[in-house]
Amino acid sequence: MGIRFVLLLFIGAAWISPAAAFQYAGENGKITFTGYLEEQAIYAFDKDSPEENPSSILGLEAKGGYSSWLSSKILLQAENDGKVIDPRNDKLFKQFDRIYQDKNPYVNIDEAYVDFYAGKVDGRFGVQKFAWGRLDEINPTDNLNTEDFSEGGTNDEIERKIGVPSLKVNGYSDIANIEIGWIPAYVPYRLPQPGERWFPSVLKPPDVIHTGALVGDIPVSTAYQDIGLPPGTAGNSELGARISKYTGGWDVSASYFTGYDPMPLMNALVDLKAEVKNPLALKYTTSADVTMVPEIHRMHVFG
Repeated sequence: MGIRFVLLLFIGAAWISPAAAFQYAGENGKITFTGYLEEQAIYAFDKDSPEENPSSILGLEAKGGYSSWLSSKILLQAENDGKVIDPRNDKLFKQFDRIYQDKNPYVNIDEAYVDFYAGKVDGRFGVQKFAWGRLDEINPTDNLNTEDFSEGGTNDEIERKIGVPSLKVNGYSDIANIEIGWIPAYVPYRLPQPGERWFPSVLKPPDVIHTGALVGDIPVSTAYQDIGLPPGTAGNSELGARISKYTGGWDVSASYFTGYDPMPLMNALVDLKAEVKNPLALKYTTSADVTMVPEIHRMHVFG
């Protein structure tokens, strides 16, 4: 299968409004509300680049502190995404079991969790993002969150990370600190729809396969299948554990992760068809149907 690389030249402009804040304080604690509005527009110089309308993102965040042992946070992002050219899914929220989020407008649950504190132990339950390691971008030990590649990887890593429903527990001592993260069900990465600006060109087979005079040109049609997730059993859950210690100016840690590879993996299934038009004259037509099927593989990572 041929691999085609496309270079897009474009100008982008973005505007972000200052965050507004409002605080409510009562007898049982306080809640702080903040928000922001982001507008973005893209102009492409390449006429073959997919059309894209302006995009809008409204972020709303609420943080609550209810006692010395209980707090919460929720961050919702309502978005009108100009990159989505053919929305077919009418569900309001982005889904945790789909690669292709073909909806617009939509609401994304970026984070939504509750924190518990109990002396030298604290816990967090809900939709959250993990940050393991100190590297800014490619971090081989940071595998608990998959990423959203709808922007082609041009945005920051913390923005690409997909918050996952999970449980995290931290324990602190003079010897070392330990962090355990458990994800009951794998949440897949996200890709733009075929035909949108940031869809990976490496996943686009050629429209025609040129074989020469013997067979001629073979037209190719491509279908993209969404992911088939493993059954939601304890054996298919993901688990990470990290022991860390700050000593002598060094931040030292050892970690272990068992779960699924967070990077996009695809298998191309090709069905070649030959239709005989005239058996006596040996006239026939050929075509190829390619189905791109997502794959996930279990892995163990020591860091």
